[in-house]
Amino acid sequence: MLYTLFLLWLLGLKAPVVVQQGNPVAVQVTTTDRGVQVRSARFMGQPVPLVWYRGQRYALVPVAVDAKPGSYPLLLELPYGQDSVVVEVVAAGFRVRHLYPKYPLKKPTVPPLPLPPDTNKPFFRARLNDWQAALPNEVEGFTLPIDSRHLQRFSGLFGDKRYWTRQQYHERRPKRHYGLDFVADTGTAVRAIGSGVVRWADDAWLRDDGVTVVVFHTPAIRSVYQHLARVCVVTGDTVRRGQVLGYIGNTGSNSKGPHLDIKVKVVNVYVHPLRFIEAFPPSP
Repeated sequence: MLYTLFLLWLLGLKAPVVVQQGNPVAVQVTTTDRGVQVRSARFMGQPVPLVWYRGQRYALVPVAVDAKPGSYPLLLELPYGQDSVVVEVVAAGFRVRHLYPKYPLKKPTVPPLPLPPDTNKPFFRARLNDWQAALPNEVEGFTLPIDSRHLQRFSGLFGDKRYWTRQQYHERRPKRHYGLDFVADTGTAVRAIGSGVVRWADDAWLRDDGVTVVVFHTPAIRSVYQHLARVCVVTGDTVRRGQVLGYIGNTGSNSKGPHLDIKVKVVNVYVHPLRFIEAFPPSP
C-alpha cells in the first residue's frame, strides 16, 4: 500500500482537486512512462469513465449541477489495493430567470417526431449496447461548435433556473437549463466538438428541443445539438472534429430565436459544455 501511495504522490494526486458545481474535472491517473494501472474509478457512488488523452489516462469526473458543496473521495481501484483523491466541490452561482410572459411557449409548426418505444428521449436513456462498446475510450480534444467569428453572445447559461409559466413560479418548480446557448444568425454552420458516431439525427422536431443531433464521442461522453434548422448527417455516420452537423435555426417550443443549445453529458451527468471543451483542448 505504501508503494501505491508513493506512486500516487509522484503523480500529484494527493492534493485536493477543487471544482465548481456542474463542471467536469479530469484527474490524471496514469502515465505511459510510470505504468501505474488504475482499473476503475468511482465518484459519489457512480462509475467514472477512464479516458486516454495525449498518451495519458484520466478519470473524467462529472460533478452534477445540484451536487452539495463539500469534500468527496474519488475512489481508485489499483492492482495492489484502493486509494482515493479528495475532490472539493464548491458552490457556483446560477441565474434565476422569469421567462413569462415575454417568451410564451410556442407550438410546433411540424408534427413532433415519434420516439422509439424503449426510450422517452434517445440522449436521456441511451443504453450501452454493441455500437457504444465499440467506441474507443480515447479523446483527441474538443473545439467550439460554431466559429467564434459568428458567435454573437451566450444567452441561456448552463445551470439557469427558468420559470416558463406563472404556475411554475407559484409552485416553485423551475426548470434547470443543462445546456449553453450560442446565439448566431440562422444558417450558421454547427460543427461536431469532437470525433465520434452520430446516434441521432433527424429533421423532425423533438418537441421542446427542435431538430436535434446526438454524437457519442466515447461510450460515456455524448454531445447534443438542439434547435437546428436542418441536419446534414444521418444516424450511424462517423464524424470528425469540426465536421458540419447542421445549421442554426429556431425550432422547438422552447426556442425564442436563432441559436444553438449544446449539451454535454458524461455518463448520466450534464456538465458545463464550455468547461468540458476547455478541459480537453486539441493538440497544437
